[in-house]
Amino acid sequence: MAAAPRSGATLHIKPPDGFSTRGEASSVSKRWKDWLAAFEIYLDVANVGKDSRKRALLLHTAGLEVQEICRGLFSNSAVATYTDLVTALNKHFIPVGNFRHERFVFNSCAQKQDESVSAYTTRLRKLAATCEFEKIKGEDDIIIDQIIAKCNSKHLRRELLQEPNLTLGRVLEIARVMETTNKTRRVKEQQLCIRCGREGHNPNDKGRCPAADRYCHYCGKKGHFQPMCRLRWVEDDNEDKDYEEENACKSQ
Repeated sequence: MAAAPRSGATLHIKPPDGFSTRGEASSVSKRWKDWLAAFEIYLDVANVGKDSRKRALLLHTAGLEVQEICRGLFSNSAVATYTDLVTALNKHFIPVGNFRHERFVFNSCAQKQDESVSAYTTRLRKLAATCEFEKIKGEDDIIIDQIIAKCNSKHLRRELLQEPNLTLGRVLEIARVMETTNKTRRVKEQQLCIRCGREGHNPNDKGRCPAADRYCHYCGKKGHFQPMCRLRWVEDDNEDKDYEEENACKSQ
């Protein structure tokens, strides 16, 4: 029978991999929370109790990028404790929560194929924890969340999610301005040349269109100016799709 490990024997436990600070802010925030939780489990299992050793291990394990950030955070004073270090890094990596954004992610969360209702409920509970549902003041708050989740305009949704202290009146104001601008633009676009963006001639009238023999600075093709480049419009639309998909991934 194998001998039991001696009391006080050192356990050789692998710490978490280094932490990368690169990426979109909300992604970095989530990864930091997960990394810190894994690191503190490592400290507990490795029985590391001395404060100075915990600080040193965190900085060594997290890696050069986090060390560089700490030099900026504590440039004028020494780090007093491990708790001070963790608090400062949390403030750096975890921005003030945007509950409207969190509710949008919650409302976008659909049950996966072959996912049990129990597992789906667990995911919803996790998402709900940061939605501040307890602060809902009335039907206006619920209507705002529904507009953000289900409005047709991706541009309006993005605008609303970036707006602080949102009220239903402010939602309607932003929407009216955007709708009026879009309507005016559509009417004007019907009167504009699709090559140069100017009025007074047909796009096929190369003798009058100043863009006929010019090259686009965006796609490099001949026959239109950069503001009228269709490739640019497609890529702008793809950015909006990426934004939607990114938030959908957060709900999974």
